[in-house]
Amino acid sequence: MDSAREALAVKIFDQGVHYKILFVGRSCKGSMDIVACLCRALRNLGHHVFDLDLDKHRDITDNPNGVSGGFAPIFLKPTDFDRFCDKLRPQIVILCAGGLTFHPEHAQRLKQQGIVLVGITLSDPKVFISVQAHAHVFDFHTTNARQALGLYQGAGVHNTLYFPFGVDRSLITQSNAPERYRKMTGASFRRIACAHLYEHRWMSLLETMFNCSPDSTPWLEDDRIQRIRDTLARSYPRCKPVIVSGFYGASNMGDELILRTIESGLRDSDAAVQVTVAAENPVAVERDHGLQAFSRKDLSQALHHARTAAAILLGGGGLWHDYTFEKSGGLTGIFQTPQLSMASFAPLPMMGRFFNIPCHVVGMGVGPITTPDALRMLRFVAELADTIYVRDEPSLALLSKAGVAQGKAFSAPDLVYSLDLLQSQTVSEAVQPVLQLKADGYTVIGINLRPWVACDENELFSKLVQGIRSATGSTKLVLVTIPMQNQDNLTLRKFVSILGADIKYIELNAPLEFGTLLSTLMACDILLSMRLHACLVAHRLRKPVVGMVYDPKVANHFEQIDRLHFALALDATADHIGDAISAALREQGQVPVEIHHTLLALEAQAHAAFRVVVQRIAALHFAGRVFEAPKG
Repeated sequence: MDSAREALAVKIFDQGVHYKILFVGRSCKGSMDIVACLCRALRNLGHHVFDLDLDKHRDITDNPNGVSGGFAPIFLKPTDFDRFCDKLRPQIVILCAGGLTFHPEHAQRLKQQGIVLVGITLSDPKVFISVQAHAHVFDFHTTNARQALGLYQGAGVHNTLYFPFGVDRSLITQSNAPERYRKMTGASFRRIACAHLYEHRWMSLLETMFNCSPDSTPWLEDDRIQRIRDTLARSYPRCKPVIVSGFYGASNMGDELILRTIESGLRDSDAAVQVTVAAENPVAVERDHGLQAFSRKDLSQALHHARTAAAILLGGGGLWHDYTFEKSGGLTGIFQTPQLSMASFAPLPMMGRFFNIPCHVVGMGVGPITTPDALRMLRFVAELADTIYVRDEPSLALLSKAGVAQGKAFSAPDLVYSLDLLQSQTVSEAVQPVLQLKADGYTVIGINLRPWVACDENELFSKLVQGIRSATGSTKLVLVTIPMQNQDNLTLRKFVSILGADIKYIELNAPLEFGTLLSTLMACDILLSMRLHACLVAHRLRKPVVGMVYDPKVANHFEQIDRLHFALALDATADHIGDAISAALREQGQVPVEIHHTLLALEAQAHAAFRVVVQRIAALHFAGRVFEAPKG
C-alpha cells in the first residue's frame, strides 16, 4: 500500500488534450470541498484552469429567490461574468454546483462565441426540483445521482449525463489522510486509483464532449455539435504554471502595466504557460487581468503554488529599496510574516529553492539603499535569483555594491518599453471632452501628481501653478488630471482646487482603464508628471514630458533618453518649472526626431532582454507536477 500510494502521489494523468477552462464555483468547506477537488483534478489533467472562486467574487451572482444549499437558480450577472470571459477567452465554462446557471439569452451569447457550457449538479436528487428548469441552458449538464438522471429525462431534460462522485487523490496520498482511507485494502485501493478518482470522472465527461455526435448527444442540434467539435479541436500544450510576484492589484497603473507586459510576453513565447500572480490584492488582479492570483503575504498559499510551479518571476518595478526596511523589521523582517519592503518579496524565491524551481528577476528597480543592513538584505534576496535584469545603471551599481556576483545581473530598459501599445490605442469615451476642447484650439496639459511626505505639498502646488501660468500666458488652456493610482485622486483634487476660475480642467479619476490612459496621453500637448510610468508611456507615445523627481528612478529615466534637462527637482523654482514647460510646449506635441530614435533603441533593447528570460522559461522541460490539497 505504501509503495502504491507513493506512486499515485506523483502519477501524471494526461488525456492527450488540454483546454482553457473557466471553472466557476464556491469551495464552502475549504480545500477538501468537492468543488475544490473537482477543480484540482482538472489541473492535474494539464488543463489551463482559471478558478473563479465565488467566495472572492461575490458580486458577480444574482440570487433572485434567496436560495442556498445547491438549489437553483443563482444566475451569473452577464456584464460582470463576460468581463472574465473577454480576458480569458475560455473554450469551456464549467458552473460547478451551488445552483449556478445562466439566463437563457446569456447562455446563447456565450455559445455563439464558441464556448462550451457545462453545468455540474452535486446535490441531487434533493435539488432536482429547482435545477431541472435551468439545466437546458448548458450544452452538457451532469448529475451525481442515478435516481435523478431518470427524473431529468422524465422532465424532458435530455442533456443530463451521469457524473458520479469520485475520490480526491489527496485523501489517499497525503500523509495526513483520514484513518478510514489508510485502512483501505490493496484491492480497494487499486480500484479507486485506476477508475474512481475525480481525474477519471473528468476524462470520461470530456471524452463525451469532444466526441459528441447526433447519436451520443441527441439533445444537441447538428450545427451546435459541429461548433463544439470545432472549439474542442484546439488543444493547448500541457499547462506550465509560472508564478509572477510583484506589487500587483494595488491600483498602481505602473505596476499593472508591468504585469500586462510580463503576461503577454510569456503567453506569446509559450502557449503552455499559465500565469498565477502573487499579488498585493489578488481579487483586483483576477478581476482586472483575468489571471489567477493569491496573496503574496499568505505563506501557506505561496508554498502551495510553489510546489507546482515551473518558474518564478519577480518584478518589475522599484521593489528593492529601503524606504520601509526598518518599518518591516530590518534584517529580522525576513524571518517574520513579511509585509513590506524587500523582505516581503523573498519567501517565494526561497520556497522555489526547495523544489529546484528557477527564479528570474525582471524589470527591477533597485534603491535607494542607504544602510549596511539593507545592503546585506539586498545581496541575500538577489542571490536567490538565477538571473536579474534591472532597469537602469544605478540599480546595477547598487547590486554590485551589495556584493552580488558578477554575471548574474544585467541592465536593460524598463519592461514597459516592450509593452505593445498599439493594441489598446482606441479612443476612450472619457477622453471625448478633452478632444472637443483640443478641436476648439485649447492647449492640453496632462498632469500627474502623487502624495509624497518628503515635500511641502502646498508649496509645490503653488510653484506648479505659477510655472504653468508663466509658460502659457493668454493661451487657451485646459489641464487634464491623470492619476496613476487611487491615492493620486485626492492629491490632484487638491491641486485643481487652487487653479483659479480662469484655468479650465478636466478631472479623470483612478482607476483608469489602460485604453483611457493611452488616449488621454495622446490628446495631450505635454505631460507634467511625478510618476515614472506616466512619464515613460507618454515618451513612448512621443509626447514631450516635464518630470518632477520625487525618486531617483524618475531622473534615471530622463537621463536614459537624453532628456535630463526636463527632469526637475521638487524644490525647483516656479521660474525653472515655467521654463521647462515652455520648452516642452515649443516641441508642439512631438519629441524631436533624435529622441524618437533613442526611444526605438530602448524599445528594442527591452524586447531583447525580456525575450532572453521568456525563452528560458519556454525551453524548460516541464512534465507536470501533481496539484495536492493545500496544507494548513
